[in-house]
Amino acid sequence: MIPAIRPLGAVLFLLGGLSAAHADIRATDSVGRSVVLAQPAKRIVLSDALDLIAFSLIDPAPAERIAGWSRSRLDDATLALMQRHDSRLADIRPLGIIKPGAVPVELIIALKPDLVVLGTEFRASEPAIEQLRAARIPVAILGLAPTLRQLDGELGLVAFGRLIGREAEAEAFSTFFRERVSRIRDRVAARGDARRVPVLLEAHAGPGTCCTSPGRGEGIGDFVSLAGGDNIGAPVIPGMAGTLSTEYVIQRKPEVFIATGGAYMAARGGLVLGTGVGPAEARDSLARIASRPTLAGLPAVKAGRVHGIAHALTTSGLNIVAIEAVAQWIAPDLFADLDPDATLRLLGERFLGFQMTGTFTIDLKGKAPGR
Repeated sequence: MIPAIRPLGAVLFLLGGLSAAHADIRATDSVGRSVVLAQPAKRIVLSDALDLIAFSLIDPAPAERIAGWSRSRLDDATLALMQRHDSRLADIRPLGIIKPGAVPVELIIALKPDLVVLGTEFRASEPAIEQLRAARIPVAILGLAPTLRQLDGELGLVAFGRLIGREAEAEAFSTFFRERVSRIRDRVAARGDARRVPVLLEAHAGPGTCCTSPGRGEGIGDFVSLAGGDNIGAPVIPGMAGTLSTEYVIQRKPEVFIATGGAYMAARGGLVLGTGVGPAEARDSLARIASRPTLAGLPAVKAGRVHGIAHALTTSGLNIVAIEAVAQWIAPDLFADLDPDATLRLLGERFLGFQMTGTFTIDLKGKAPGR
């Protein structure tokens, strides 16, 4: 006979299971806003398609979830490479440039997304956020690429992972990233108060007068500081980037020169790196940049400590490769065992499920890491 009354423990167990099944998913975004979803997001709009790379680190099929995006920072070669892995990426709706004050709210609403992810350049006061929320569309302001300034808190990718039901995968990548960064930080700390090597950074390096340099804002300058270097742009540029005078650059006597670029610089005669770019092309373009009169007499150029890095690599989910390359360039003896090339392959094997091919970092002399 079937008992008419279930034991209390069984009833509580069933109720607990029912509650868990319907529990809301909660995450805190980068501006401290609580984002609540009824279930993992399945139709997502990205304000920056470059986040596809970070997304792919924790989800083998992000194309299933992306309804629309802004393609402005994802280059054609990288998208083509990733489309060979998943052809459905070609079907994602392009939404033009999305930036603060210019969000195509009506186009986004028409896509019926269950989550919109805006980059960290947005603020909580962005008018489009309230318009989307009024349409019952959740919005999260998140940076999916890990940054060194997030290390004491939760990486944006982990919060995003929670919102799409991939928290365990995001935590696994977060652990990998933190361990790699800690290896660099611990060695620099153990070395003690050694002199910081002056480093000249040039963003989007072209044939014109040097230099547009990163300043104190978040980015590649943090990679330099982590490795024990001194970004010479930081003392005089309070924001993300600015222009250094020739006189200042000469006076600071930089011992390492690191330029960023990409395929988008080819038409301008600048530094060419990235997906599908060969090492010879990358090195030739770096040699042209280094031969400008402003740079030719610098200690860094005379010593051959001239390096290039794909700008997108520094801001994408693969930026640990850039972090390791910068560390090796600044302190080659301290980080002789680092292998950014191998790290890129490992990311492909362990997280992406496919390999990124191209030249992403380059030395004026020697081999080209990141090929």
